[in-house]
Formats: sequence, C-alpha cells, structure tokens
Amino acid sequence: LETTEGDTFVSMEYVAGGTLRNWLDTHPQARWREVVSLFLQAAEGLAAAHDAGVIHQDFKPENVLVGQDGRVRVADFGLAWIETADLGSGAPTSRLTGGTPHFMAPEVVLGLAPSPLSDQYSFCVALRDALKPRAALGDEHVIEQLVLALERGLERDPERRWPSMQALIAALARHLSPGSDERQRSLLLKRVDELWLKGLLAESLSGAEPLAIGLEPIFREDLQRFSVTPSPVTDRGRRAASDPKELRFARRVEARSILELDDLFDGAQRSLTIIGAPGAGKTTALLSLTRALLRRAQVDFAEPVPVVISLAAFDPDVPFATWLAAELHTKYGLPSRWAQQWIARHALVLMFDGLDEVPETRRDACIASLRSLSFEGAHAGLVITCRETVYADLSDPPDLGGTVRVTPVNEALALGVLRRSQAAPLLEQWSQDPDLRELLCNPLMLRLASSSGAGDLLDAQGSRLRRRLYAHYVAHLLSRASNQPEARSQVALGLRWLARAMNRRGTSDIWLERLQASWLLAPWERWLARLLGALFITAGILLLGVGVQKALGLTTLPSVITSVGAAVTCFALLRTFEVRAVEGLRWSWKRALRWLPAAVISCGAIGAAMGLRYWVPGADASTIASPLGGLWTNIAYTALVGVIAAFTMGLEPGNQEAPAEPGAGLRQSLITALTISLPTGLVTSVGLAYVVMPLVLEPLFRPGGVWNNHGQLAVRTGVLLGATLFFVYGGAAIAYHLALRLVLALRTPLPLALVPFLDDAAHAGILRRVGGGYLFMHRELLDYLASLDDESLKVVGAPSLMPAK
Repeated sequence: LETTEGDTFVSMEYVAGGTLRNWLDTHPQARWREVVSLFLQAAEGLAAAHDAGVIHQDFKPENVLVGQDGRVRVADFGLAWIETADLGSGAPTSRLTGGTPHFMAPEVVLGLAPSPLSDQYSFCVALRDALKPRAALGDEHVIEQLVLALERGLERDPERRWPSMQALIAALARHLSPGSDERQRSLLLKRVDELWLKGLLAESLSGAEPLAIGLEPIFREDLQRFSVTPSPVTDRGRRAASDPKELRFARRVEARSILELDDLFDGAQRSLTIIGAPGAGKTTALLSLTRALLRRAQVDFAEPVPVVISLAAFDPDVPFATWLAAELHTKYGLPSRWAQQWIARHALVLMFDGLDEVPETRRDACIASLRSLSFEGAHAGLVITCRETVYADLSDPPDLGGTVRVTPVNEALALGVLRRSQAAPLLEQWSQDPDLRELLCNPLMLRLASSSGAGDLLDAQGSRLRRRLYAHYVAHLLSRASNQPEARSQVALGLRWLARAMNRRGTSDIWLERLQASWLLAPWERWLARLLGALFITAGILLLGVGVQKALGLTTLPSVITSVGAAVTCFALLRTFEVRAVEGLRWSWKRALRWLPAAVISCGAIGAAMGLRYWVPGADASTIASPLGGLWTNIAYTALVGVIAAFTMGLEPGNQEAPAEPGAGLRQSLITALTISLPTGLVTSVGLAYVVMPLVLEPLFRPGGVWNNHGQLAVRTGVLLGATLFFVYGGAAIAYHLALRLVLALRTPLPLALVPFLDDAAHAGILRRVGGGYLFMHRELLDYLASLDDESLKVVGAPSLMPAK
C-alpha cells in the first residue's frame, strides 16, 4: 500500500503465467507428483496467511497463480477474514463470510465463523479434484494414500481435521519420497490390505463385523490363573494393579475393546502381547490393530508398515531375519531383498500370530528370537498373540511392553447376536442351561451357533455340546461346497487329511510352493514321490538328448553316454530332492568361479568317456587321426563346454515380485527355466558351430583337416546344456511337485486338481485363501476336523445335519 502526491494505491507483483486452474487444464498428462508439488507451495502460502491472522475463505485453483518460474502464489484475498486477536488497535477487519459453494467448508455454509481449518477444507477439495484424473495415468495406489490424507481434512467436524496447514503439508510431503521406495512400500501396503484386512477382518462366520469384545490387563502374577498346572499356593483371583504405571495401563485397557487397540499399543512402547482362550478373538484383535496401523502408514510415509506373520512356520535352523524375509516373500509375493531392507531400516511393525502354534520343540528358540528383537529394538513395533494356557505355562515368556487378555463375551452382547440371527431355540434355553451360556460366551462358539442354525443342541452337555455344535457348523459349510452327499464326503475326507497333516507338521497353512514329500505319512510314500520326481527329470533329459542326437544321425552309444552324463550333472547341481522354486535369478562372479573347477573336471570326464570308445574294436574312427587324438579332442571340447556351463552357473536363484496367488512361485519357476535354457542352448549351439569349433578347436587339434560333423556336435551340446539348465533353474521344482501331487492323489483323499479343491473349501468358508496360501478359518476348526474318526466324519456329512433349504 503506497501513497504518492496524495493518491493511495496498491502495488502488486506482476506474475507472468496463469492460474492453477489453467495449468491443470493445459497439463492433463501431468503426474501426481507435479500436481502435489504445486499444491504444497500454495499450502505454504495459506499457512503463512494463517500465521498473520488472515483466513482466505475462497481458496480454489482459480485463485492461485503459477508463474513461469514455477513459483506458486495464493491470490484474490477479496473475501479474506481478518482475525483481530493479535492485531493492533485500528487494524482493518473483515466479517464477511462466503466463498465458492463447491469449495466451502460445511461450517461456513451454515453461517458460522470461518477458521484456518475452513481454508484447509477448501484446499483438500481442490487437491482431491486435481488428483482424480491422475489415477488413470498410473500410481493409483499412491494417489489412494494421498486421498486418505485429504479425507481427514474433509471431515465435517473441524476438530477432526488436521490441526493446522503445516500438519497437512507434512503428511502430503512424505509422499514425495524417492520413487522406488514409494512403489515398494505402496505395494506392501496394498498386499497387507488385500490379504489380511479386506474380507478377513470384517468377515466373521456370520458375515457381521467383529464383536466389540472387552479386554483386561494381565501382569506376570496374573498368569497362574490360566496355567494348566497352577501352583497350589497361588491365589487364583485377579490381582489388582498397585504400581502407578500398571494402574494407568490397567485403566486404559479396561476402557477399550479388541477393536480399539492402537493407542493402547502406543502406550505400551509399541510392543504388546494379546492372549485369550481358543476362539476368543485374538487374531481379530491382531487384525483390528493391523488395520489401524495400516491406515496410519497409508497417510504418513514415515509410519512403519504392519505385516502379519504366522509363527507356526518358524524355523530355528536359519537366522530369524532370514526366515522373516522368506516369510514376507512367501506370504506377500515381494522380493526378499526388499524385505531385508525393510527389516534393516526398522520399517515394519511385526504382527506375529500364533505363538501357541509353534511346536514345543521349537518354541523356546522362537521366544529367544522374539526377545532378541525386543531387547535390541530391531523393529518399529512388535505384537504377539498366544493362547492363554500356553502363555501362562511358558518358563520365560516374552517380556513386552504390555499384555492384555481378550475376555469372554458378556451376556448382553451374546443375547444380541442370537436375537439378530433369530436363533429361537438357543434363546429359549439360555437362562436354563449354564453349559450353553458358558459355551456361547466364547466368540467363536457364538458365531458358530448363530450362523449354523443349529437348534437340536439342547440335549447335549459340556464337551458333547461343543462337538455337536461343530458338527452342525461343518455340515452347514459342507452344504455350500456341494449338494451331492458323495462329493461332501470326499471334501470332508480331504480336509480331515489336510488338518491331520498340518498338526503333524506343526503348521497351520498350505502353500503349493512349500508342499513337500514330508507331508506324506509313510516313509516309503515320501521316497516314492522323490524317486518319481527324479525319474521325471531323468526321462526328460534322456528323451530329449537321445532323441535329438538320433535325429541328427549320431550313433546310439555316444547319445546315451552324453545324455546320462547330463542327467548326472543335473542331479549333482541340484543336490536335493525337495521342491525348490526358482522365481528369479541374479548374477554372481563368486558363484561362477566356485563352480569352474568342478564343471571343467566333470565335463572333461564325460569327454574322456566318449573318447575311450575309439579303442573299442570295430569303432568308427574315420573322423579322427588317431585314438589318442580323438581322446584329447573330446576332453578339450567337453572341458570348454564345462567353462560355458560354469559361467552359466554364475546365475544363482533369487526371487522377485510375484502375484500373491496359488502356484505363482511354480509358474515363475517354469518361466525362469525356459528363459535360461532356451537362449543358452541356442547361443551355445550357434557359437560352437560357427566360432569355437571352426576357429579354435580345428586349428589346434586337426591342423589341415576339417570336422565334418561339428554342426551335429554343437547342436547336441546346446540341447544337453539347455536341458540340464532347464531342470537346474526351475524345471526340477515342477517335476518334483507334479510327482508329489500324483502320489498325494493316489495315496490320500486329496485330488490331483488340488487348487480347485482348496478353492471350493475356501468358498464354503472352511478354509481362507490368503495370497497364494490357504489356512483354516479357525485353528479350533482345524483341530476339530483332525480329531474326527470315520464314524464322526459320516455324522458330519449326514443329511440330518444339513441346514434346511
């Protein structure tokens, strides 16, 4: 504001450029990063105005200028509301409310006084509108996270918005991190959400939301209440908290349900143990906390990402970080190198489910690993679930920041569930049957009763009541799988075998890539599966090697010798009869040089065996000058092939990003095997035929002569090398897996078409598909099916237990 010769006028900066609206319209292909960067500059302008006591009231892209220099200015303060609290007397003020309707905050529309939070609302509307068309250009997952941050600024209640523009700016700016980290993190967030939260958390056995079950604090002295072998002098009652810190923790716990654990987690130094009875809702509590932490991570790049890991697969024979990285790859389909980076940067909240499912022989080692994580601070958060009886009897339980117990369902909540499910017989018997009341205070049993429509349970008591309820419920689920009694019986047989195998192996899920011969019960069945897989590999190499060589006109004996040599070399390189998926490759000079001596010696030995045939009476020696020359020629030739093979072996198995779906690792193994074997075989054949043999070997070993069959030898070498590499780099995993599936179909109730069978069980609600694996919907359900004898299995599939249509 200036005055010259009595005239007062406003002097403003000239901005060469246009409005933000014009920029958005003329840059339809601009990526989200550019858009957010411009809006963040505008947000800084709004924040500066708020600090000066000025509320814009009409923020929109039309009132933002974008200069040719890339700088952004917030303009058009014609409707600005001037706050007077911090201004001197006589300062100009404005008390006009208004703005553009589409961008106006709800409180301003209602005629209430605007505030800086009103400008925040307008800003979030404008940025949300600008980001919508950018989703089609890619990076939709990142845009979804940005929109989640904006949704907080769009709350109708101003008190629930970001506390200031600076807080919103900080949340949005975190998404402008390096692209590779952002993409990896976004993919992990998406996988956690899809695999564990969408459907699994909200999906209870009756399709309702999880019950808001209460919690109670647990201290070390309380654990004897749940011990299977309690001390005779221990007071079995609940101990009241006395320490001020414990008292504060207890008050916070008692005011929460299993759906409200996030602030409790923060108050326990981000490390929490959740215990409870079987079916009490421990996993539901874990997933509810995972959902809350995931929402934080989606709107704040600095927040660690929660990942759910089942402890049932814990392997004490490998370093814990290595096992954890492998689990993240298997469960979420993400490369192990990403997982190792996240673990090293403490960028993950580790949500471990099922400490009680770890076999007793491995449990102490597992607890030691968890304790080392906690003591060393090698995580951004740690949560463990465990059955209360198992946890109470641990000699040295993990000492985390706090322990909470999921309490039984209270009577009012249980009756409400039964009324909503219209379970009239159970409601009528509720007040008269204490066994029924005790049973239905368990959330899982309550869900089973309310969803199965079982009404003839009232003549059973105690454990018989529980098993009858399970029988009704399983029959109810089997009816979804098939309408045919024979088909239902076959599904039940297969699921029982699967449950028993899981109990025997100490696991709770099945993944096609992890299916091994050890799943079979009898030792001879395991050896049969391994032998059959080895025969598949041998037959593949022999049929291809001998067939191609015979087609080229080569004699039978050399064809057999070289093919057998290739098969032996293949098994020497594999060194295992297990299914080992090869989902990706990486080059290693160290590995190549390590293999070089063995490859040259073994291939040279094959060449020596081929060269010795020239001393056999009647052998065709027309292509050689002398038997000794033929021997050295074959040794030199095959040793050179060994050099090629050694450098090919510099490729070592790795893994990469893959779809989280059944059999993805096996399909990727097939792709890897073909990708390596076909080009290597072709390049080897052409290189030997047109470069190595005519330009190197012939001048050295046949001066003045010509190898008239070097084309045949080159093709033979390329085919055998390609066949060997096919099985070494993924083909063997396919062969062993097919052999195992065949033995399983012949010796167990599982069908050869395993994935459709598992999908049908998942559709029925007995199994749950999580990414590329399957697990029983509840551990209790697994234990029940595993305990069924043949007669009980017939009862489960009986038409009398089928729900009425």
